[in-house]
Amino acid sequence: MYHRILVPLDGSPFAEGIFGYLSQVDQQGDSEIVLVQILEQERYGAYLTPGPLPISGQPISEWKQHAEQYHETVAMGLRKQGYEVRSLIVHGNDVAGEICRLADEERVNLIAMTTHGRAGLPRWLMGSVASRVVSATDKPVFLVHPNAHTRERAVSLRRILVPLDGSRLAELALNVAGALARSREAGLILVRALEPAAVIGANSATSDAAAPVPAEAPVHSIERDAADLYMADVLEVMNNTNTVEQSLIVHGSPAEVILDTAEMNDADLIIMSTHGRSGVSRWVYGSVAEKVLHSAPCPLLLLRAPR
Repeated sequence: MYHRILVPLDGSPFAEGIFGYLSQVDQQGDSEIVLVQILEQERYGAYLTPGPLPISGQPISEWKQHAEQYHETVAMGLRKQGYEVRSLIVHGNDVAGEICRLADEERVNLIAMTTHGRAGLPRWLMGSVASRVVSATDKPVFLVHPNAHTRERAVSLRRILVPLDGSRLAELALNVAGALARSREAGLILVRALEPAAVIGANSATSDAAAPVPAEAPVHSIERDAADLYMADVLEVMNNTNTVEQSLIVHGSPAEVILDTAEMNDADLIIMSTHGRSGVSRWVYGSVAEKVLHSAPCPLLLLRAPR
């Protein structure tokens, strides 16, 4: 499905944690991996090198030498697993921007990264590099939160959770999840969250899926009927080719519904689509997608709508 994958590194075991999960989106294990590290000379360069932290003010050439040695060690391990590996080490102060630029230049079709890097440094925390990459790139982004590392069982792909918002955009996630489920004999869990009336009224004006609702209409009833019809249509299509283990329509905050459903059903992967900051959707980036990013109990595959 994804034959060329860009993996940003910062020299920490946290960032390397992504490799244990690549099998979820790379069934054959023969993809080309493009390792990327950005050396931030002005702000955090001294802290983004592998191994023991160098003394501040160390020449950038020595930072790069440390990084090259580190990348070669990582690449050696990946090649033993059957991956083709390339390595890129560049200087720059906009880490997220450089990651997105290199993803375009290298024509990768997936960016895979953890949401935490070196302990104590905010640059790789949620709301920073990972969030800005998701916001800026057109590429799918595969993200692993530290919560996923606390799970006791081995990495597998038995259940894929697909959150639906009733819009055409959700079809993108359904198509990808369906293809992945077929190739891995995984089950699908579909969930549609119905927000409280006040939130629905606030969002409906910007939703490409929502029809105008009369002021006197019972919003929950209309939304529930529409959700039932939408889910029935989805099931009719998906059950022809996939095993849908569950389809749920739940009242509540979308992010909380998604996270609770993933936890209760022991989901191995969440696949959802988002417009990003520049688009209009029921799930505006910085709201549902980012909240899920913050607390996902399993890996998250975020798909951006075509621009």
